[in-house]
Amino acid sequence: MQNLWRVQTEKKIHTPHDIISEQCKYLSEMTDGKVIARIAPYKGDYKSYSKSNELELAGRLFVQDNSFDVQNVLGDQQSKFIYEFYITAKAAPKYKYRIMFVAFGISVYPVEVSLEKSIADEIGMDKSEFTLSSEEEVINLVGKVLGSERISAVVSNLINIE
Repeated sequence: MQNLWRVQTEKKIHTPHDIISEQCKYLSEMTDGKVIARIAPYKGDYKSYSKSNELELAGRLFVQDNSFDVQNVLGDQQSKFIYEFYITAKAAPKYKYRIMFVAFGISVYPVEVSLEKSIADEIGMDKSEFTLSSEEEVINLVGKVLGSERISAVVSNLINIE
């Protein structure tokens, strides 16, 4: 029997994780390992929300839906890959300056980003939570973030910690 898979295994997609991970290596090299950037899996809320009030919740308790749609359990079952991007220092391993969260599905793009507000303000973003549509947009954002005065100050301060 012949192989029926129509998969292109040679085509490499650069995920936000790949892009940021490469930048993490550069920072370590630049600072002789004194300052460390990491991108790590994150479990928890990665974007803002507000909780429903009790009256709304009570109203929902009385609605009963006995339907089942099999499409809800087929396909992508892990809704998001969620990562935190942060900076720490070899001399202060418990310190963490969290820069952003990135979240994406198996299709990779679009990417949801929650960026630390002071950085978002500095680089001219009108909001700190947004969506990026392509690898180019992720590279552009990461370049602006890593080139920001805020990140430069954090890295400089962490280099000087003994």
